[in-house]
This record gives sequence, structure tokens and C-alpha cells, in this order.
Amino acid sequence: MASWLDRTAYSIKTYCPWIYDLMAKGNAALTVALYTGRIRRALSQATVTGTVFGAPATIRPLNSGDLDALDAFVSSTPEEHLRYFHPHRMNRESLQQVLKSQAILTYGLFIENELAAYLILKLFATGRAYLGRLVAPSLAGQGIGKWLAKYLYWQGYNLGFRVCGTMNLQNLPSKHSHASIRPFSIVAPLSTGYHLVEFHILGSDAHPPKLCIERKPRSAESSAAQCTPPAELQAR
Repeated sequence: MASWLDRTAYSIKTYCPWIYDLMAKGNAALTVALYTGRIRRALSQATVTGTVFGAPATIRPLNSGDLDALDAFVSSTPEEHLRYFHPHRMNRESLQQVLKSQAILTYGLFIENELAAYLILKLFATGRAYLGRLVAPSLAGQGIGKWLAKYLYWQGYNLGFRVCGTMNLQNLPSKHSHASIRPFSIVAPLSTGYHLVEFHILGSDAHPPKLCIERKPRSAESSAAQCTPPAELQAR
């Protein structure tokens, strides 16, 4: 039943977005009413600090004060990297609405205080959370996307939601990235060539993934030595 509702909602979003906007408001109100405690608990634990390529990095929930940084980040991303987010709207007004929504959890990965990746978990009253992630093109292929996926699985675990996604199976980087770290099931095909998929939750999702990402290719040095926090983090 839940998958049928989700497929129907996706089709309405694609072909009748104005109707979907009305439905989304109702879903948001119901989702927040049902899961306020879970949402607050997950967000209270959502900040993780560490290093990316040896530089200080933090992933944290976004808020309305991050709109300018998020808008600049999305605007600077080539359309080629945004096309798999359609039919999701990515203009400034839409981003502002997303940041204000209590039923869409948004996160940003900041490397030396610069936004380097944007993540979302869109919550539905059916108990499903749909993930999305957008990494700066200059950082692609360095393992950041895989780490972000693990982070979202962990947040989904904290919420007690089933973590799902809409995947274009032609988007091979995304498909291979997910498949390399997490088995998933194809729930149903969607009307636009995408597929509704559900990611399997594992026991390891009970703990936040360690934020320590090194640039590839790596030398033969131990990862422990490479992931030593920089001096400014050690001093904290």
C-alpha cells in the first residue's frame, strides 16, 4: 500500500506539481504530528565533525540562514549534475521552502566552512524517508558520496524510517555508489524511467560513520596516520 501511495505521489509531482504542492503540505503536517519526537532526536545528534582531505570538515543540519550558501552551491553546479534531481525544483524559492519544511531534513557538508555537499531526507507519513545528495563536481569520485550515503542511512535509523530513493538506473555512478556499500531492493518502476528503491538497514547504522575521507589514490601509509585531525581540531 505504501509503495503504491509513493508511486502515485511521484507521478503527481511530475505531471501535476501544483496538486502535489497541496498534498505535500498535508503530508508535512501529518508527518510532523506523528513523528515530532523522532525528528528532534535525529537532528539533535546529526552534527558530525572530522576531516576531508586533511581539512577540518563538519556535516550538520541546514536552516534558513544557510539559504545564500545553498543557493550559490546549487547555482554553481552544472546542469549535467542536476538532471537526476528532476522533477525536484532547485531554484532559490524552492530551496527556501525546503529549508523551512519540518518534514524535509536538510544537511550540509562543510569543508573549511565552504559548502561542499547538500543532502536531504524527505519524510512521509507512511514511515518512509527519501534520500538525496548532491556533491560538488570537483569532489566527485573521492568517496564522499559513499560516506554521505552512510550518514543518511544512520539518520534514517535514528528516525526509525525505511530509507528509500528514486533511482535512475542509467545514473551509473549513483547506482554503483549505493550498491557498493548497501544492498537495496527495487520496489517498483516509476512513470519517468526511474525506480523506487528501498535500502536495507544494517546493524552498523546504529552508529554515526566516522568522518575521515582521504583523497584518492592513497599512498601505502596507514589510514590511521592519514586521518590524524589537524592541529586546530586536536586543540578542541
